Amino acid sequence: MKTLAVLLAAALASPLLPAPAALAQAAAAVTGQAEILESIHLSGVIEVDASGRVEQVTLRPNQLLPSIETKVLQVMHNWTFAPYVVDGAPRRIRTSVYARIDQLKSEEGYQVVLDNAEFGRPLAQNLTPPRYPAQSMQGGIGAELLLRVTLDNEGKVAMAEPVTARVLNRGVRNEKHHRRLVEPFVRASVEAVQSWRFEFVEPRADGAAHQMLVPMSFKISGMYAGTGGRPPQNTPLMFELSTPLGRPLEALAREAEGRSGGVLISPTPSPLKLLTATGGTLAM
Repeated sequence: MKTLAVLLAAALASPLLPAPAALAQAAAAVTGQAEILESIHLSGVIEVDASGRVEQVTLRPNQLLPSIETKVLQVMHNWTFAPYVVDGAPRRIRTSVYARIDQLKSEEGYQVVLDNAEFGRPLAQNLTPPRYPAQSMQGGIGAELLLRVTLDNEGKVAMAEPVTARVLNRGVRNEKHHRRLVEPFVRASVEAVQSWRFEFVEPRADGAAHQMLVPMSFKISGMYAGTGGRPPQNTPLMFELSTPLGRPLEALAREAEGRSGGVLISPTPSPLKLLTATGGTLAM
């Protein structure tokens, strides 16, 4: 399947982008009558002056081609915000920005849209990936996990615990066998996450800690050869989240899949109020 970055490059030369069959079949969501073919999640730092005008935007490394990233930054620099007020006076603010780029298919053709901007969420300074357990790699075993990560007010990880986990590419006889296979992946994931650090972690008004769901995927190239590319579906979930959530866990997991830094499950009010449109369709 071609990536969104490759498709965007083609869009520069053609106003109507022919849809690869595999990409059309992989459509995962429908918004109104527009079908989302692929999404890229962006994160970075935005600096806004006391009047609400953008001074600077710095995006973290991402999958966009430089030409497309330039257009995204141009749109962001044209944003206007309500002044950020502290103790009755407007102040300059430096905070995080999260946004999503969607490639849409509709009756009008194919569009690239800047959508869903968020501000003030904790932003990872470093995301050291977990090591692949050696014995699991030798045995061709994979796993997919979802961790619940709790941050302290300094942006350090206070706790990381598994929410769900499943083994890939290996039959599971029972829960005990499943636990033995998945535990090396849990240990590696927790060890990696505990080294992460985050910026813009402001104390919550209710005193609760910031929490987020972080997906981890351990897969070996060619893992599903001979199965039509389908991961096994008969493995049980070993862990369940004990604390009730405002949204179904499955929905959170789907949202977390597209975000390397995880999805926040203890949101706080945004420090910035955007007065202009997020961006809409990007001109190509």
